[in-house]
Amino acid sequence: MKLNETNTPEEAKDAFKLALENNYKIYISKYAFILENYLVNSIFERIKEPSLKHLIDQFTSICVDFVMLRLFISGYTSNTNNPLNTSIYIIQKYSKALSHNAEYKSEIAHILQQDYASVLSQITMLIYI
Repeated sequence: MKLNETNTPEEAKDAFKLALENNYKIYISKYAFILENYLVNSIFERIKEPSLKHLIDQFTSICVDFVMLRLFISGYTSNTNNPLNTSIYIIQKYSKALSHNAEYKSEIAHILQQDYASVLSQITMLIYI
């Protein structure tokens, strides 16, 4: 199902669930090493970063990366004949555009901390979905 601005949030949710079941799970069973390599590299980069002092901040940042990449890969791999090359392209573009964007990261952290909710429980929910 292709989405556009006329779709309702419920239709978008159903389309994402369908893409997750039909594409992402098949893709990740074959190519999990690609996302795993990206996340391991992310961990090593963040260990060297003095700007993120707290472990929970580093964990939040990596989890946000994982959730966003999973969302993008789920959508894009459902519309391609070459999911491996598409996912590599997505990870490269994400890294260049969003992963190194401090403002983006702080905005996501702010959203997770609204309503005094536990950041760890919010992250767990995002990963589980």
